[in-house]
Amino acid sequence: SDLPTFQAGSEGAGLGGLGGLGLRFELTPGESRTVEFLISWSFPSYAPATGEMGMIEGFASLKRHYAKRFDGALAVAEYVHRHFERLASTTRLWNHTWYDSTLPHWFLDRTFIPTACLATQTSHRFDNGRFWGWEGVDCCPGTCQHVWNYAQAMARLFPEIERDLRERVDFGLALREDGRTDHRAECGPTTFIDGHAGTILRAYREHTMSGNGDFLRRLWPKLKKAIEFLLRQDEKREGILEGEQENTLDAAWYGPMAWVSSLYLAALRCGVAMAEEMEDGSFASECRTIADRGREALVRRLYNGEYFIHLPPDLKHINSNRGCHIDQVLGQSWAWQVGVDRVVPQRETVSALRSLWKYNFAPDAGGYAIEHRAIKGHRIYAERGEAGLVMTTWPKGGAEDAVPGMKDLVETFDRYLGPGGYFDECMTGFEYQAAAHMIYEGEPGGDLVRNGLAIVRAIHDRYAPIKRNPYNEIECSDHYARAMAAYGVFLAVCGFRYHGPKGELGFAPKIDPDSFRAPFTLAEGWGTYAQNRSPSEFSATLALRHGSLSLSSLSVEVAEGQRVTEVSARHGDSPLAVRFVQTGSTVTILFEFALELRAGNALHIQAS
Repeated sequence: SDLPTFQAGSEGAGLGGLGGLGLRFELTPGESRTVEFLISWSFPSYAPATGEMGMIEGFASLKRHYAKRFDGALAVAEYVHRHFERLASTTRLWNHTWYDSTLPHWFLDRTFIPTACLATQTSHRFDNGRFWGWEGVDCCPGTCQHVWNYAQAMARLFPEIERDLRERVDFGLALREDGRTDHRAECGPTTFIDGHAGTILRAYREHTMSGNGDFLRRLWPKLKKAIEFLLRQDEKREGILEGEQENTLDAAWYGPMAWVSSLYLAALRCGVAMAEEMEDGSFASECRTIADRGREALVRRLYNGEYFIHLPPDLKHINSNRGCHIDQVLGQSWAWQVGVDRVVPQRETVSALRSLWKYNFAPDAGGYAIEHRAIKGHRIYAERGEAGLVMTTWPKGGAEDAVPGMKDLVETFDRYLGPGGYFDECMTGFEYQAAAHMIYEGEPGGDLVRNGLAIVRAIHDRYAPIKRNPYNEIECSDHYARAMAAYGVFLAVCGFRYHGPKGELGFAPKIDPDSFRAPFTLAEGWGTYAQNRSPSEFSATLALRHGSLSLSSLSVEVAEGQRVTEVSARHGDSPLAVRFVQTGSTVTILFEFALELRAGNALHIQAS
């Protein structure tokens, strides 16, 4: 081979090719001894940037985040040695908390595994505190809004990093005077409308994953400006976007479509929520009025009786026309994630999600893509015999009109043929968000929950270790950030709802709600939620394992038909004064005084 050996490469770098670490001791017959080694490293400096990382503001002087904490590898080793018991015990506690659940082990694995991309070359944190990410390893720069929009994990596990991203980058150096945001910050000075709307949604999510309202108070003037930019794109004030809509599928789509317009409406719903908290009543009213109009207009203009379509003004640009598109109700999926009012009516939403299962879920997704001749140039993310949720299908025709010039292309897998091929692909981040939405809209034991789980299981099987690296879900490069949408499926299964500044927390499990246990993460702590219920009794325990929690109310789901007449609560052995409100099966328990929980504390609830 003409590839350099490790030895030659090391010597070329001025380093020896081998290193060793040992401990000399003697053993007598029958004696044993355990030897522990600690290996550390430190590479604080970046190589001089010759590519896209060189566009990062001040990159020449930036180092890796740990450069501020440690002088070198020896300092790292000494720190770990001194704090090993705390570091190891807390790590083991989190591992135990995550897997101490009634949820299937494979599901817990698959919905958390994509978070590993935060520990790869995809993700960087600089010594000035800024987080910066590629879309995938060394590919497509700038913590791209329209890709990272799908990722739910980092915001729920490391909320302070996402808050800093919103404040420092998206509504800092990426914000323009007219309210638009550059989708790759300094690495991409253009606005992608889906990324812009999604970043407003993420800002509200970051607010709810805070311990207080300081983040929103600081950011509100900029957020309002960004929402006003979106409103100006809706010239008719109808709640539907119709002009050029640059989006994550690497093209500008034109004309009304539920996909991007539902994201716009979800951003307006967040605008309502934030404006009300900021006591900006007139702006809240404006956002609410247009969101309500858009909810009606989506159905009237874009719903075909089964699912939502795209109405391009002509066929000069990529479009999905009469197709059944995976993201058609993405805005409503986001509304569930952040707990705002409905964006798309329930009946039509459920019909659209069932259509995705009927038309887009393919037991042989790889074979479908090869045999579907109307679309050419797909990248192979599912091989023959592997199942997946296909990006777009055309059960009512129209595939031949979707991509200008497609019929003249010659099918090849040797080179990229353009974004038109995406329609036939299975990309995990999109699959996860659709699966999460099905579960949110479904009932325990129902078809929507079952279908959502089947989609996640199909991904899990595609990434079985006998075939591929289970820790590396690919799209445009390795360890792709969009795959962190998987954590959103976990949240959906738990029916998780949280608003940190208000002290509101809720659960509505979708799998085995009669005997359910799962982990949760909050603004400043994490722990385990467990519930047991029968037709006439309900009990729950909220156990905080790490950090702290300030709680004003807890919402739970009792069995259908149970009419609650009495609720009791205690903090450890101490009874608490509470009142409750029941709406349908949802019982909201309100504490007379805000409850402050610390690690090791538990809240116990009984309802009958």
